[in-house]
Amino acid sequence: MNEQFYLLDVSEVEFDTENPRIKKALEKYGDKINAERINFALRSSSEDSSATSTFSRLRDSIRANGRVTQPITVITTAGQKKICID
Repeated sequence: MNEQFYLLDVSEVEFDTENPRIKKALEKYGDKINAERINFALRSSSEDSSATSTFSRLRDSIRANGRVTQPITVITTAGQKKICID
């Protein structure tokens, strides 16, 4: 795998709607998935409470630091979309 580290504008990155942690929660919306519904799915879709607490910790860290302090994993699709997978 060819890894590169660089800054991206957040508006260039899309959520991975196929992420198994949120896919089930998003299925009920069909093709009407938007950022608000993904946000809700990230906060509430988990059989265990660790996903919610992880989301909360990440949110609080971004607020405190004004940015993401750990790199995120983004893939670029054949159509040049940038998808956050982790």
